[in-house]
Amino acid sequence: MAYVRASKRVRLLRACIRGVLDLLLARRAERVAVMQIGAHLAWMNYNDPFGSVVRHTLNRRNATAFLAVVVEPQPHVFQRLRQSSKQFAASGVVRFENVAVCASGAASVDFFLVDPSVDMVSGRDNRTGIRAPRWTSQIASLDRSQVVRKMPRVLRNAANYSEDTYIKRVRVPCASIAELVARHGIASESFGLLSIDTEGHDVKILQASPLDEFRPWILNWEKKFATADEICALLDRLRRLGYSCECGPENMWCYHRRVREAQVAACLEVPPSYEFTCLGRGSACSARYAPR
Repeated sequence: MAYVRASKRVRLLRACIRGVLDLLLARRAERVAVMQIGAHLAWMNYNDPFGSVVRHTLNRRNATAFLAVVVEPQPHVFQRLRQSSKQFAASGVVRFENVAVCASGAASVDFFLVDPSVDMVSGRDNRTGIRAPRWTSQIASLDRSQVVRKMPRVLRNAANYSEDTYIKRVRVPCASIAELVARHGIASESFGLLSIDTEGHDVKILQASPLDEFRPWILNWEKKFATADEICALLDRLRRLGYSCECGPENMWCYHRRVREAQVAACLEVPPSYEFTCLGRGSACSARYAPR
């Protein structure tokens, strides 16, 4: 995800998420949970979409009533994330999963990533000194072609560039969202946020997940690599499950009807957007999501 300054809309979305988490923490019926899939360095990333929200919640006095499940498949990034978050891990409010989330049900999968010589914070290639964008090591996917396509031009133009030099394959464990929810004892009524960023597999993962069993209050997923028909099929399903969705430049934000019923004030301030803007007016299903 390329860096852009947080717009007013993004700031309002973050305030909405904070409002939902604060509401659930006030109820204290169950431990309030968020899950971030494809986290990279999570709240330490400069471009994390809701890192400030998680930090805000982790620093609350009643943070022990909160649980953040952070899922990152890249082994070297995972080690850095866990090492940098010892204070949260020790208290049990953050749990780490070094797995890829898959729709296939396989026990392990091949996973493709940018060579670890590219620094995960600065983007500097420690072999050549070339400074790539800071998000370069966030390019990782079950699909090798996604990594090839998103490789920064400054690296592709390097004298030593080859796909074998900069793209590495590792074998990583695989888990489904349902398995992670069960493993960490997340209850539907206290599942505040599920955020997914898997470089091209978000829609497939959500379609393969039993969302009717664990309905997060807010869903955030990346739509930019999916086709209009794939997006539309998922939107149809989410609408049946009680969600309304709004479109951002790269992501979809979906709110369960409980957010509206609870009258979370910060969420009521988010200006409306419409799913059809993600689909294009020529797609087969866009008419169903046109503004009314």
